[in-house]
Amino acid sequence: WVLRAQVARRDAKGSRWWSPRAAGPPLPLLPVSSSPSTRLRASASGGGESIGPQEMVVLSDSEEGTGLLARCLAKLAGTRKGDCIFLRGQVGAGKSVFCREYIGEVAADGDGDHDLVIQSPTYLLHNTYDAKGGIKLQHFDLYRFDAGKQLEVMLQRAYFDNCLLNDVVLCEWPERLPPRYDALERLEVRLESAGASETGRRIILRAVAGAGGDGKENAWNAVVEGMRGLLLQHFSAEGEEGANGLGLRLEE
Repeated sequence: WVLRAQVARRDAKGSRWWSPRAAGPPLPLLPVSSSPSTRLRASASGGGESIGPQEMVVLSDSEEGTGLLARCLAKLAGTRKGDCIFLRGQVGAGKSVFCREYIGEVAADGDGDHDLVIQSPTYLLHNTYDAKGGIKLQHFDLYRFDAGKQLEVMLQRAYFDNCLLNDVVLCEWPERLPPRYDALERLEVRLESAGASETGRRIILRAVAGAGGDGKENAWNAVVEGMRGLLLQHFSAEGEEGANGLGLRLEE
């Protein structure tokens, strides 16, 4: 099973969101006979040894590296009804870049369609995409909505609770959500500036247990663990294979 790196490029006008993806070097991933998402999910849902709560920190030297991390994560996770990802970080940290590349990997027309347009929902609250397998992808951006009555109305209009149950949800600025959503089982992605480069990022991936859970049965645990294994195997090593011009590595 091979993941081909498809990194974002800007058009001649510098557009952030019209982003045809250019195929990069082939990157061999975990050698498994079945779907990696199926194998990883099984280990976290009773099909194998339980994996405890997981957290990892990845250093990315560039926007392309951050996008590639998102694509690898999407490939490992697949699409499962009720999956939820919260993305945190300051303005310009790379949350939207991460979402764009994650969605591009699992969208129904993402593979082979380099003209797929993935737009920022900053002014619209959310955008919807079709994922492989018939599941919907919901991309929410709460930056322009106050944590009060206005946001409550918008969440109701967008059927936010229904999306959380039936779709895959990626949510930027989740700190604006009402406190009741703190109890969601989810993957947290936090992006922070790092290094001398303007595009260098420290990216924290953390599986968060749902209400009343200890985190051991969180399906995201196995995905984070699989991501760690991938980075150790292919990106963290010294030399050409490890660096590969992509600048991804685990924080020591």
